[in-house]
Amino acid sequence: MYKTIVRPVLFRFDSERVHDFSVRAATIAANPLVRSLLSCLWRYQDPILQCTVFDRVFPNPLGLAAGFDKRSQMVPFLSAVGFGHVEVGTITPKPQTGNERPRIFRLVQDEAIINRMGFPSEGIEEALSHLEVLSRMKLPIHVGVNIGKNKATDLESAAGDYRVCARALGPKADWITINVSSPNTPGLRTLQTREALEQIVFAVREEVGQQLPVLVKLAPDLTSAQLEELLHVLVDLGVNGVIASNTTISREGLTTISDEAGGLSGPPLYRHTKARVAEIEAITEGSLPIIAVGGVHDWRQIVELLVEGASLVQIYTAFIYEGPAWPSSALKRVAALCKSQGLNSLSELKANREILRFINKM
Repeated sequence: MYKTIVRPVLFRFDSERVHDFSVRAATIAANPLVRSLLSCLWRYQDPILQCTVFDRVFPNPLGLAAGFDKRSQMVPFLSAVGFGHVEVGTITPKPQTGNERPRIFRLVQDEAIINRMGFPSEGIEEALSHLEVLSRMKLPIHVGVNIGKNKATDLESAAGDYRVCARALGPKADWITINVSSPNTPGLRTLQTREALEQIVFAVREEVGQQLPVLVKLAPDLTSAQLEELLHVLVDLGVNGVIASNTTISREGLTTISDEAGGLSGPPLYRHTKARVAEIEAITEGSLPIIAVGGVHDWRQIVELLVEGASLVQIYTAFIYEGPAWPSSALKRVAALCKSQGLNSLSELKANREILRFINKM
């Protein structure tokens, strides 16, 4: 019904207006009765989907990537529809409006999106108030907090912004993600160097200690040589994982011609995401947990990424094009595949390429 009736109506309107409306509508799930009803309708649970990452037990490996729930207002709804985790933000120390509108563009033929949001954020005080409410609700979903620097902050002072965010938000997060890879904040990607990351990771770690996982979100447009160098830096710095990857400035794989600036997300990224996960797994010899994100729009791709070495998988654009029933539907198929092949847990998928012969038969 979503793809045949709801989506065509929503897609008649401006992308950001629809998103804002969706966020407001989703807040109804803050009501326990509504949340319980939605969970009965949509949430799929199966012990075989449980996985342990960062010493935390996740109900399933599927999460919603940062950028969708920027204000931490949709988490109860996202939990009810079946996500195992969500990354909120990107959150900056001070409020900022982001780039001028319009700044989200649908490429319907490719089921893709270009955005140049530029970290619109209400700042840490407002974000903290939302996270404190969530912590009292004790939802069965993990919440990572994605942090960034304010646009007005000089690159030389960037570590200070990440420090401020980590200090305020770390106590309410299941992990902190350092975002130095968005293409929509001028100069941000230049922070993907040893010198800059040493300062940023040190500042964040000094605030949150060793118990809270610290992740770094990488750009998909790094060369293989840049990626390898950066991964060695991150291992040396003792980060707890990487997210591969952010949106891309490349337009490779698109059938739609668009000259809009910004980061591309959606199915054209998937091939690159899969290859990058395998590359990171090989370079780090499996020592660094990977959250795979970019172009995932089919349950089989969740399986493929777990086989390649991902510990968790996130979606973004698929949630827009496929609707709220997709997470549980996809997870149900993943569980069915594992059971049909006699697997006892998702961990048995890692490097199990034999199982890929069966995914098209389900």
